[in-house]
Amino acid sequence: MSSQQKQYKLGIFYGPDPDTVMLAQKFVGNLINDDEFCKACELLEKDVKCDKCREHLGNFSSSIYFYDLIGENVPDFIEDPEDYLPKNLPQVDFLLVVGIHQDLLSGFPEYLKDKNIKAIIIPIENPKWVQPGLQVQVLEEFERFGIQAAFPKPFCALSKELNEHNKVGFNITKERNNIIEFIEH
Repeated sequence: MSSQQKQYKLGIFYGPDPDTVMLAQKFVGNLINDDEFCKACELLEKDVKCDKCREHLGNFSSSIYFYDLIGENVPDFIEDPEDYLPKNLPQVDFLLVVGIHQDLLSGFPEYLKDKNIKAIIIPIENPKWVQPGLQVQVLEEFERFGIQAAFPKPFCALSKELNEHNKVGFNITKERNNIIEFIEH
């Protein structure tokens, strides 16, 4: 069975910052590939019509199991991150976490350790989202619990190849076969 035929379950958590919300919406819009999502051609010139460049791309809306805002109205310093994370997490294969409070992020390895997640992807579009020290700490914790993780910076840098954007121990866990599976799908 090819990866294109597999049905994966994706969960998405995003933070309340307006830029974070916009990026999460953009990512989900690309996955859904709705006709109304992309307006790039119309924005270029007044008389340009859509050339249907996205027509061949698939619609992955059936793979999105949840799309939830987390971290609204949390204190500046969070002692127990799990107190602010959802009590019930639907079973998903992959989790995308965009721009959440750093203290919440620090609790994710412990929170996910028994959830059978294949991989977690935490894009860094804004350097304020994840400080390098926290990134390494959280990556090590995911590694310890056997959860594959990637911190692509920027998100589009997520790649199957190891390179300056995908360094084991800094941006990505040593084991990354599930992350590659996510990319290929």
